[in-house]
Amino acid sequence: MFMPSENDWHVDGKKAGGGVTIDGGLHWLRPMKVWLGDIESVIAFTATHPGAERYCAGETICRSLVRFQGGKCGTFDATYCAAALAPQPWFVLTGEKGEIAIEPSFDGGLTLYNADNPKGKKIQLECGGYWESFTGEMKDWGSAIQNGTPLKYAPEEAMKDIMASLAMYRSRDSLKFEKLE
Repeated sequence: MFMPSENDWHVDGKKAGGGVTIDGGLHWLRPMKVWLGDIESVIAFTATHPGAERYCAGETICRSLVRFQGGKCGTFDATYCAAALAPQPWFVLTGEKGEIAIEPSFDGGLTLYNADNPKGKKIQLECGGYWESFTGEMKDWGSAIQNGTPLKYAPEEAMKDIMASLAMYRSRDSLKFEKLE
């Protein structure tokens, strides 16, 4: 969970453009798309914690069901909160045989839950943790700038993330599933 300060750009509605749905959502929707495919439609509920205007111009809670092309479904939960919260995985992938939880740590790590590991088995990764996860992205951008190579994640894909966030806002208002436009 990221917690903006009272002097952060997040408190200026004109700069922020919304709350946790469009701010953090853009970063969290991309991995969902990598794992599950393009998003077809969403239905969402948003709310704001009392007193949240001190650190966020928009909503501080978003809960959404996400339909992916091909029939897969997922959930999107995001929150900014000044209160202490229990540790929660950053991502959970659930399948027929169990779950993989991406741990809430800047050091990285996965936990596998299945029939052989009902209490979870830690999986050590040589990824360097959260901050190192941006290394590949930066190398990709650098190569595009210096060598003219195509980006692995084109700007058009980033626009799909924005469209998903905007569909969540439309759904919040319409109270029904909204397709991406």
